[in-house]
Amino acid sequence: MELYHGRNVPGIKNFTSAENTTVGLGIYLTDDKLIAKMYAIRRFMNRGGVPVIYTVYVDDGMKILDLADKEMLYTTLQDFAKYLRRNIYNRSKFPWNTEWVISKFLEETRDVLEGRSSRLYPTTLRNVDVFFTGYLKSFGYEGLWIIEGGEGNIPKHKTCLVFDPRKVKIPREEKLKIRKYSKIPISRLG
Repeated sequence: MELYHGRNVPGIKNFTSAENTTVGLGIYLTDDKLIAKMYAIRRFMNRGGVPVIYTVYVDDGMKILDLADKEMLYTTLQDFAKYLRRNIYNRSKFPWNTEWVISKFLEETRDVLEGRSSRLYPTTLRNVDVFFTGYLKSFGYEGLWIIEGGEGNIPKHKTCLVFDPRKVKIPREEKLKIRKYSKIPISRLG
C-alpha cells in the first residue's frame, strides 16, 4: 500500500517513532499526498530544514485496525477503557500521575461516546498512548487508521499509524521547492 509522510528532514532511510504522538506509538502516515505536503511545509515553517514528501510502502497484509470507522472506534474505546480499569488503574508501579491521567481519559471517553463532546476521539488518548499501542498489539494489530484534525490549520484527514517504523519502506522522497523565507498559507497549497 502506497502512503505518504511529510517532514522537514531530507535523506531519511529508516523512520523512527514519532516524537509527538496523538493516538499511539509509531510512524504517522497519510494516503493523501496533499496532506503530507501540508505537514512538510508546516514543519519547515516551524522548525526550518527542507520540506520533503516521502512516498512509502507498507505491506498490504499488515493487520491494521480501522478506527476511521466510527462504530469500530467507539467499540475499541469502550473495550480499552474496560481494559484500563481492570488492568492498570490504581497500580502503584506506574508514575504518580498515572491514576489521574487514566481517570481523565476515561472521563473524556465517556463524553465522546455519549455525544457530549464534538471530538472524534479523546484528546487525552495521547496521554495513554503507550498503553493503547500495547493493548492493540496484544490482539496482533500492527497499526491503525484514524481520522485526525491535524496540526494548526491542516484539515481533518485519514491517518495511518504503523506501530513498528521498520515495517515502512521508503522508495522515494520529493523535496519541495519553496523559498526559504516564504510565508505561504497552508490553505493555499492545493
